Amino acid sequence: MHSYILLAVLSILPFLQTSLTFAATEITGTVTAKRGDSVQVTFAPHDTAGPKIGDKVAFSKEIPGTGGIKAKAGEGTVTEIDGATIWVKTSDNRPNLKMDAVIQATGQVTNEMLLQQIYQHYLKNKDAENYALLEGHAREGNAQAQYYMGLASVSKPHLKSEATDWFVNILKESAQWFRLAADQGHTGAMLELGKYYHIGFGVPTDYDKALEYLTRASDAGILEATANLGSLYLNFFYKGKDEQKGLRLLQKSIEQGSPDAMYFLGNYYYENLGAYPEDRKEREEGIKWYKKAAQLGHGVAKRKLEDIKRYPRD
Repeated sequence: MHSYILLAVLSILPFLQTSLTFAATEITGTVTAKRGDSVQVTFAPHDTAGPKIGDKVAFSKEIPGTGGIKAKAGEGTVTEIDGATIWVKTSDNRPNLKMDAVIQATGQVTNEMLLQQIYQHYLKNKDAENYALLEGHAREGNAQAQYYMGLASVSKPHLKSEATDWFVNILKESAQWFRLAADQGHTGAMLELGKYYHIGFGVPTDYDKALEYLTRASDAGILEATANLGSLYLNFFYKGKDEQKGLRLLQKSIEQGSPDAMYFLGNYYYENLGAYPEDRKEREEGIKWYKKAAQLGHGVAKRKLEDIKRYPRD
């Protein structure tokens, strides 16, 4: 029979803790596992409907100082079920981990919630440890982690350099992460990469690539991408400029409540049509849309209104 490591509820080895979740039931115990081990897990009989042979198990370890946030450390597969006992074949090659094993009733392990927790904790603390955790998942090819790395790369003061090209370099790094995620079909990364190509952040300005990525994200139902697509068609320097199409896209996005589209429409009236002293009505229309965007929490629109108040054109 397999070489087994017994996982017992209320184990006498508290420094290694494992929890298994079947639907809403959680059971704690202890396990020390290395690659190829089979882990015996005991649970209450009424929970036997939860796990099935072939279900995936995600092992994770608690991140110190995070109040319980855990990082993925390995995985395994349910190989046997005998009454109230299951056996998990591990594939993790890092022994002696403090772990949590979560068995999904669907048989699939998802890591999106864990990654979101790590990313949110990084945003709060701007710490190197959580940044490294995200980066580890991203380098393993996880598209969601790559997307978060694209966002996190531009806000990593723990790695800040005095070099004059520091910000340019982190924008390039951010764009690279977004590209990796977009290549795997991550629509949020497509949106961000399209925005980067539109304004030349981290990549050379390329309106055709901006159009490609924004269109793909918009077609996938990303409202912000549709708004940014409208902004692209209103860009004076874009060879495919089409004001009517751009305005239609912005109006479509506004009807669905997009503050970005309201801000872009404000730009159209205030910056494009309100450039001259006599264009007061156009500027007023632009300010109206800035205010609508600001009321929905659009930070750039709020700053725009502050600038207009400080430096009025009238």
